[in-house]
Amino acid sequence: MTPIDGFFESRHVVLVGASRTPGRLGHTLARNLVSRGFTGRVDFVNPQGGTLFDRPVLASLDDVQGAPDLAVLLIPARDVPETVERLADLGVRHVIVASGGFSETGPEGAALEHALRGVATRCGVRLVGPNCVGLIDTGTGLDTSFLSGQAVPPGRIAFVSHSGAICASVIEWARDGGFGLSRLVSLGNQVDLGETDALEAAAEDPRTEVVCCYLERVSDGRRFVQACRSLARTRPVVALKAGRSAAGSRAASSHTGALAGLDAAFEAAFDAGGVLRARSTEDLVDAARVLARYPGMDVRRLAILTNAGGPGVAAADAAEEAGLLVEPLAAGTAEALAAMLPPEASLANPVDMLASASAAQYGQALDLLLRDASVDGVAVLLPPPPGYPAELAAEAIRDAAAGHEKPVVVALLGSDGVVLARQVLAEARIPTFRYAEQAVRGLSWFRKARLASERPDPEPVRRSFPSLPLPRPGWQRPSEASLLASALGIPVPPSGSAGTVEEAASVAERIGFPVVLKLDSVTVVHKSDVGGVVLGIEDPETLRREAGRLLTIDPQGRLFVQAMAGPGLDCIVGMVRDAAFGPLVMVGTGGIDVELERDVAFALTPLDRAGAVRLLDRTSIHRRLEARRGRAEVPADSLVGALLAVSAWSDAVAQAAELEINPLRVFPDGSTAALDVRARFSGP
Repeated sequence: MTPIDGFFESRHVVLVGASRTPGRLGHTLARNLVSRGFTGRVDFVNPQGGTLFDRPVLASLDDVQGAPDLAVLLIPARDVPETVERLADLGVRHVIVASGGFSETGPEGAALEHALRGVATRCGVRLVGPNCVGLIDTGTGLDTSFLSGQAVPPGRIAFVSHSGAICASVIEWARDGGFGLSRLVSLGNQVDLGETDALEAAAEDPRTEVVCCYLERVSDGRRFVQACRSLARTRPVVALKAGRSAAGSRAASSHTGALAGLDAAFEAAFDAGGVLRARSTEDLVDAARVLARYPGMDVRRLAILTNAGGPGVAAADAAEEAGLLVEPLAAGTAEALAAMLPPEASLANPVDMLASASAAQYGQALDLLLRDASVDGVAVLLPPPPGYPAELAAEAIRDAAAGHEKPVVVALLGSDGVVLARQVLAEARIPTFRYAEQAVRGLSWFRKARLASERPDPEPVRRSFPSLPLPRPGWQRPSEASLLASALGIPVPPSGSAGTVEEAASVAERIGFPVVLKLDSVTVVHKSDVGGVVLGIEDPETLRREAGRLLTIDPQGRLFVQAMAGPGLDCIVGMVRDAAFGPLVMVGTGGIDVELERDVAFALTPLDRAGAVRLLDRTSIHRRLEARRGRAEVPADSLVGALLAVSAWSDAVAQAAELEINPLRVFPDGSTAALDVRARFSGP
């Protein structure tokens, strides 16, 4: 049993802060506790006493008989820590703090929240909140929220949220949109139990088919990914991440660190955990309600049914963009459609029945499409018909869909003319949309969910690095970082470090001209910004002149001489350690404009070969490598090997904070060389 399960299994609930005044949150919360079908015992506590909903209001916790399983607090924030301690003395082990006034209000509230955490830990009490809406379980009727309105419709979606306002909105959308919730968990400030606890509980709930999350942060990134990966094997997890990642809140000195701030940590975490990422609240709700209505289905081949050509074309375009196939129908299906539709109707896919299509023809055509073995799902497009009310067509669609298991979604293309049609379909829990493209995107979630559920756990290439000494904290000299790359098995051009102009000239003579001369500095990270890199030096005189100039930039610096490399494709390979999720490995198109191009992709470690190849496929590197030699693609094995080495090193060395190889040049034969390397280590 997970920690949150104890909340949902409560049979005796006490509300501290019940109010007899209608309109007050304490009044609404009390009403929800006793009016949603919860059959357990409910006690109300308020110093004013009296009665509320035909129940006595107890003047203090001392009047509560027995030890409640769950307490809900809606009292001033300053009184919460002491009240939690008193509840612990009564034997209460689960507390929901709905009260606000904690860290969301500033330093004083944060101090109060810290005190609350300390009390809960010392007393062995598990907390949800503070500053939360509460928990709802439609199966048991437990509703600890202070949200007004009708009861939450029961259904198959578990909703987990850091935002109480989003919780309220989702409930309203469920009531109007023909879908329901199994559970709702509002986490608030998450002083104790968090999003991963809620996910682990959803995995054990037999009534939940889809888990839907609105996240503002993640407290334990690695545990979160593990929970999502386990959950995604049996039911889809859809998440909307609001705000930026933890890595983005700091000023990053490398391209890798700067790019990781663009929400890359969550993108990588969702990919590793099999989470379907919603890009908007609308996306989040659309995905959840479609997947919950048809659990376990897979839609790859789509049929489109319409009475107008334009929306059909728009839907077909959207299908191609979403990776769905809109292919010709089976010959038998086309013949059956021809027998019932006018000769002018289009029997290709999309099927255009023309504006004269009757309600009965909508139902008959949909039935034929759903019987076609080459069709996995159908998007029906319904503008207001010119000759009859749209709800008649909706009824025919409803009846036809009822005889099949395949997913059906309907785009109701209008406003006032389709209101009743939307009600008909909502009652049948057939997902409806306002636009043709939106309906098609709704069906595309099935394929995404299937691919996420089938992704195997990574089989990381693990290596030890016993010969690598732990460098000093902070940025390393380029010469030191290049030695690190070489130790990881990533080739570097012939090079050498020098402390004087003459030593640099000697290194250049040994390497052979032409050479690259760099400032070998700890303090100057971006050498190009200060003229600290000189390319293509052909002779000793030029080298001595430029070496003297570089030493004036940083008197404490040294000189790094490196052989010039031949032409190739410049990539970037790097890692950065995210505060929540740990090491992130990056690959993409390199060069000085990498932040402008943003042709990069991130992945969490550990990384295996399949994951490294998939990471490359999320960039244009494969296409660029192919373009280098026409149709004969340049092999990427060395690039994959570099990614695996960086991943293994990141996991093995806890002090590894940042590594960037930019450029890592890929030559026409597929070999690579690290031309510039930056590395940063944290303290022990």
